[in-house]
Amino acid sequence: MYSLEDKKKAVELYIKFDKQLSKTIKSIGYPASRTTLREWYYEFRDGNEFKGKYTRKKKYNENQKKQAIKYYFEHGSNAIKTIDALGYPSKATLKSWINERFPEQQKDCSYRKSLIEYTDEQKESAVKVLLIRKKTVKEIADDIGVDKVTLYNWKNQQLGKEAPAKMKPRIELPDDKEYLEKEVKRLKD
Repeated sequence: MYSLEDKKKAVELYIKFDKQLSKTIKSIGYPASRTTLREWYYEFRDGNEFKGKYTRKKKYNENQKKQAIKYYFEHGSNAIKTIDALGYPSKATLKSWINERFPEQQKDCSYRKSLIEYTDEQKESAVKVLLIRKKTVKEIADDIGVDKVTLYNWKNQQLGKEAPAKMKPRIELPDDKEYLEKEVKRLKD
């Protein structure tokens, strides 16, 4: 970002060099584009003064902010419900308003970080249950208290992505030795 003095110096030099963009930029080493210098010149020419830092007009007034925050807390701290009911703001904007008003409030869990830390043994046990799979993945994940994706991520961490997410059921063979010998003979024939 260039200071107002830098802009003024560049425009004065531009005027001195008879509005030669390339010569001016080569002489002072900035700005990076010819368009920027031209815009500075028009800005200076039109008002004989540069505008300061651009500030965007506020989209929401204080009353709207208060209303959104109030609705958020009165309806279970649910951002989606608040946005659907009021028609504004975005989740990020609502979160920033809440952080402005209540900086001491406990924050939600950080992105991709669970509130519960599982031990390696718990993760290993969960992966075994996943591989044996006598229930659906959703039921297994709900029993453990994690998301399906988390369960698959644990499996990938322990066994790699190539490992199947479900083991093939073992075929139960009879213990009878005579029966097995007859079966082998039959298959050979």
